[in-house]
Amino acid sequence: MTENDITKTVVDLAYRIHKKLESVYPALPSYELTKNNLRVATELPIFVTYKDNVVRIANGLAA
Repeated sequence: MTENDITKTVVDLAYRIHKKLESVYPALPSYELTKNNLRVATELPIFVTYKDNVVRIANGLAA
């Protein structure tokens, strides 16, 4: 294997791992905080002012 082949393999594997973890990551901080007796609220609506109007973003921002 050449250095380029090895690099491509490592990057491809890292990307696959990242994609799998990406879907579960948002739950992990909530889990850890709750486990340590802290209350957690996730994906609450947020309000932003845009062109002098308050706009409600229904589900907040996803990570």
